[in-house]
Amino acid sequence: MVNKLMFFLIFLTTIVVNAQSKKDIKENNVKGITSYNYVTKLGKTTKIKDNYKEYNNKGLLIKHIEYNKEGNLKETFNYYYDSNDNKIKEEFFNEFNKLQTTTIYTHKNGLKTSKIVKNAEGAVISKKEYEITFY
Repeated sequence: MVNKLMFFLIFLTTIVVNAQSKKDIKENNVKGITSYNYVTKLGKTTKIKDNYKEYNNKGLLIKHIEYNKEGNLKETFNYYYDSNDNKIKEEFFNEFNKLQTTTIYTHKNGLKTSKIVKNAEGAVISKKEYEITFY
């Protein structure tokens, strides 16, 4: 019963922490949040790292690391923003911390106008443009 209660409290805490808004993160000067899974096998509970999120001083997500079910590195995303807090670049790294793709975003008046995905060698693998109409 104690294990179930402990698991529930840890689970609830993880949900609450991961559900924080950008405003809450900024106001509380949060730099990073790590979440863990607790796995019980044969009566032994093990704490396993699930993911890590890092924020800048504006509360914007700048790094997101995912771990596999054993707690080993699975993938990493780095995010970059312009002075208006628009995401302008995203890098994706595999479990060996090797760059896989880079995504470049362009904006006009705060609205996303294009998205270009490049492979590790810099070759374009996809491109999307957004045509925005106004009233």
